Amino acid sequence: MPTRPPPIGAPPGRYRTLGDAARDGQIVVLRCNRCRRTVNFLAIDLVPIIGAYHNAHEPVFNCTWCKTGEWVTTRLRIPQLEEYGYLTIRRPGRVIQTWYDAKLGVADGNGRK
Repeated sequence: MPTRPPPIGAPPGRYRTLGDAARDGQIVVLRCNRCRRTVNFLAIDLVPIIGAYHNAHEPVFNCTWCKTGEWVTTRLRIPQLEEYGYLTIRRPGRVIQTWYDAKLGVADGNGRK
């Protein structure tokens, strides 16, 4: 997939990376504008899989329903206090390449939050 241009209003020069987002505790929101599916990931979960130097404005995955990354947009955001315990986050499983859904801030079976 070719590199996308930076988002409008981004500062020139150095752009945010997944490592920056993980350090700030941000959520990576992937949205497919074709099928209207939205998936939330914790940036700290994506760093070991994708890498800390991946540009945060580029999609990390293709849409699982459309099987394309052409329509996928990426957005970073900070979780709000009201979302803890309610917002569904996609987390990596114990087995490689498996994922499960968990509520934000609720400890999972691995003892992580």
